[in-house]
Parts: sequence; structure tokens; C-alpha cells
Amino acid sequence: MSRVARTAKDTGKKVVHSNVIKTYIKAGRAAPGPPLGPVLGQRGIPIGQFCKDFNEKTSGIRDGIPLPTVIRINSDRSYTLEINKPPVSYFIKSAAGVLKGAHKPGETKTHLNLFILNKVLVKIWYNLFKILTHLDNRYRSLQ
Repeated sequence: MSRVARTAKDTGKKVVHSNVIKTYIKAGRAAPGPPLGPVLGQRGIPIGQFCKDFNEKTSGIRDGIPLPTVIRINSDRSYTLEINKPPVSYFIKSAAGVLKGAHKPGETKTHLNLFILNKVLVKIWYNLFKILTHLDNRYRSLQ
């Protein structure tokens, strides 16, 4: 069979998607563009309505905090949102003033790493714990 015939034969296949999407969406910044829009559009979810619902639910949270989100898609193209607490790594990086983690953890030991490690003190850990317990109560109300 020629390559053209094989390609024509494969185009008739339908792609089956799962009914659960797990992703990180920044609070208050859901937009219909990539990467979220194409993923929802392939599954037949109204993208504008989803963005509006997500942004409403996260309006009480500071903009830009990445939220682990589970989107469950029903057979009638409706959906349910499950918004979880932000990852602890986000709070540690923001407390230390770092935008990204190490590119090769454990391989590069510099004075900068020691400076960042010393910057995250017991006081910051205490504040982090206080924030997370407050957020735990807030996210329970979102469920």
C-alpha cells in the first residue's frame, strides 16, 4: 500500500479523548487561547463559558497563582471543576524570590543556592503553614 493510500485510510479514524483533564490554570487568568482553549475545544466544551466560570470561582484568590485543576467532562458536554490548593513549591519559590527551580538539582552547588536556602527561614515556613491552612478552608468551600 502506498504512503498516500495509507494516509487516506488513517484520516477516517476518530480520536477518543478521556473524560478527565488535569491541568494547572493560573487563578483569574483562564483565557480561551492556547494551551487551554484547544484542549477544551477538542472535547466540545464551550470555552468562553468555562473561562467565565473558572475566573468567577477563583476571584477571591490572588491573580496568577497556579491552581491544580481537574475538569471532569460528562457525556452531554457539561463539566465539573475541581480546584485544588496551589503547590507548596510555588509558595517556597515566591518566599525565596526565585522564579524557577534548579535546572539540575543536586549537581550545581553555588553560593547563590546557599543564599536562597538561608533566606527561607523558620519565619517564612511558619507564614507558609499559616497561609496553607487558611487556603485549605477556602478551597473546601469551592468544592
